[in-house]
Amino acid sequence: MKNRVIFLIMFFLFISGNRLFSSGEGEKSPAMIMKATNGDVFNPAKDGKKKPLILSFFSHNCLPCMNEIPELQAMADKSFDIYLVADSATGENETAEFFKKIKKSSGRDITLPVIYDTYGDMMKRFKVKGYPVFLMIDKNGIINLRFDGYKAENMEILKKRLK
Repeated sequence: MKNRVIFLIMFFLFISGNRLFSSGEGEKSPAMIMKATNGDVFNPAKDGKKKPLILSFFSHNCLPCMNEIPELQAMADKSFDIYLVADSATGENETAEFFKKIKKSSGRDITLPVIYDTYGDMMKRFKVKGYPVFLMIDKNGIINLRFDGYKAENMEILKKRLK
């Protein structure tokens, strides 16, 4: 009996694929109210946005994030709605220090608005397991793109999708 239960659990995990563990492409974004440091308040699951919403989950001690964030800043300079989502261990002071490190290494000022996930609610709802995690959500609240981890080619894929 015990072996049957284990087999059924393993089978379920196999057939469900990544959907069990992540808010993946093609799925509706979780509904929640977000407030960014620039004063924006929004719900990523709501319809009616004029352009894609881009969220990048980061932590102040994430080395790959130091590569992704300057690239996102460059895209934001071209008027895309991009928000950084800080993990529960990353407060305003840690973010400021992290952005200074990024400027020192990349030469780029980071002015992207930050959403502080103080209690880890967003991380749980979007099923973020590590950093960075990048999401592009369309005007209907559907996740069109998700990257777990950083690769330079991911930014090229994003640029093509935004054109």
